[in-house]
Amino acid sequence: MRRLVSTVRKLFVFLVLHVETAFIQRIPHVRFRFGYTKRTMLFELESITIGVGNTNWGAPDNECVFILKLGKCIKKMKVRTQQNFNRKTNETVFGISIMPDGGRRYCKYPIGHQEYKDYAQAHQAMKDVQKILDNGGRLVYSPKGSAGINKHEYVKIEMI
Repeated sequence: MRRLVSTVRKLFVFLVLHVETAFIQRIPHVRFRFGYTKRTMLFELESITIGVGNTNWGAPDNECVFILKLGKCIKKMKVRTQQNFNRKTNETVFGISIMPDGGRRYCKYPIGHQEYKDYAQAHQAMKDVQKILDNGGRLVYSPKGSAGINKHEYVKIEMI
């Protein structure tokens, strides 16, 4: 039985080492979840190797484990333009909305980005906000805290 386990382990290591480049090309990212919540972290996956892990991080002593070499953390908040109706002036305006990472709805509305007269202005603002968020910007909620990940609310965008 022990010999069978050893043979299977060697075969598995062989397959992992030879399929590693194809695997990385198909799966360029790794998403980690915080338990059973919707909160996640997305990282670039640079390589997968098999080796002896760091025991300070919880790896077993003198046993082979999978070692994931991670790249930079990717924050993916989606931004879109949307058509709104201003009830005070009775005219159609354009604004932008944000879907936070882990959310299911476009429900965060940046303050100052809701009253564009035409689609072109709103689309340019959408690109600018997406660039800010991709470069480490974050959403700032009211002092009372967020209404929830899928609840509608106005937010500020803060550059770091």
